[in-house]
Amino acid sequence: MASSSQELVATLMALFPSDEELAAQFQGGEGEQMLREELKRLAARDFVTEMVADAGFRTERRGIDGFIEAWNDWLEAFDSFRIDPEDTVEVGDTLVTLVALTGVPRGGSAEIVNSNAAVWFVDDGKLARVEFHMDRELAMRSAEAGLPAP
Repeated sequence: MASSSQELVATLMALFPSDEELAAQFQGGEGEQMLREELKRLAARDFVTEMVADAGFRTERRGIDGFIEAWNDWLEAFDSFRIDPEDTVEVGDTLVTLVALTGVPRGGSAEIVNSNAAVWFVDDGKLARVEFHMDRELAMRSAEAGLPAP
């Protein structure tokens, strides 16, 4: 039986299409609106989104608008982009989704593939924080450390 954390994350992950047209479908369109509505239902009012390139480069945004802004900023760099889920690791109420990201940079022709991870912190049945990591090892350390103090 899936935990409530797993169900919450699965609901959100399903809103990110796994095809090449993710950027076009998401930015300002129906996909973005659907995600916004699910976040209103599933996320804490003051939840945090953090994009983590490495231990020294992190950007943090708050609330639903912050989540949407972070993703739009990320997708802006690509002509095409897709997310391929590979595995999910549960660490208490925290979930780590391991994904392969494939994209063609804007103006480019060669695909770039990278193994990334997202750390989903759930508190009291609501999404409290999500961290999108380019380094899976760093993502696992973050999950093991638990939800940072506010």
